[in-house]
Amino acid sequence: MVQIDNKSLRNNLWIEKGIVSGCPFCKALNADLPNIGDKVRVLSDFMAGLIGEVVKLRPNEIIVHFFHDPPGYEYRILTKYNLVEPSPFSPVPSWAPLILLRHAAEIHSHLINICNECLYDGKWKFKITNLLVLIVYIWRKRLPIEATELWSIFEAHGLPSRWKNRLILLYKKCDDVLRIYHFMDTGRNYRKIKKVSPFSS
Repeated sequence: MVQIDNKSLRNNLWIEKGIVSGCPFCKALNADLPNIGDKVRVLSDFMAGLIGEVVKLRPNEIIVHFFHDPPGYEYRILTKYNLVEPSPFSPVPSWAPLILLRHAAEIHSHLINICNECLYDGKWKFKITNLLVLIVYIWRKRLPIEATELWSIFEAHGLPSRWKNRLILLYKKCDDVLRIYHFMDTGRNYRKIKKVSPFSS
């Protein structure tokens, strides 16, 4: 995952827009630290989707017992870099792509990085380099995301509507080039992984 200090992102414009749009990742970024006894859901990395109870608090981390584990099993989670959503958990938004929760968390971290790099003095600047990093990630993971679906994620976080056509065109051109490269390199057609229930674990 793109390493971004979660604490530095609270109350950003795109985080607030994401919360309104039902983004669980933005909700987690803007949430206060949980208390002992609170029910939480991990949204990122290999533990994405696991639900448990906070049993201890330490500086910059929480200790969680996941409900599927036997008593006494506890896991340390760094709150600076791992997304943890407090209960009640967000329903799946209508714009959610048909990919696993951990992949969606990675895309969200790339999206936040794009927002950080492309907003200057309240004005948006379309920077292809940052967008290409996200597109390459989607391609490498073979995620079943189309150009219009990627735009829906951007739109849900308040990115300017004038980006829509440019982003869709860039995505399609990159997809065409990468498919050709993949065939020339491997002799096989590029195939995306199968779609799953959105934000499933």
